[in-house]
Amino acid sequence: MYRVFNMGIGMTIVCSAQQVAELTTALPEAKIIGKVIQATDSKKVIIT
Repeated sequence: MYRVFNMGIGMTIVCSAQQVAELTTALPEAKIIGKVIQATDSKKVIIT
């Protein structure tokens, strides 16, 4: 299936750092894939 279909991320949820534990408890299949950080220069998107 991975060769035929786009098996990408699917749905994303953005929450505060304080809500991560509650969210991952409510949705045990959830994975943390990144974080939102404040920009310090003129770059608009940073992929790490």
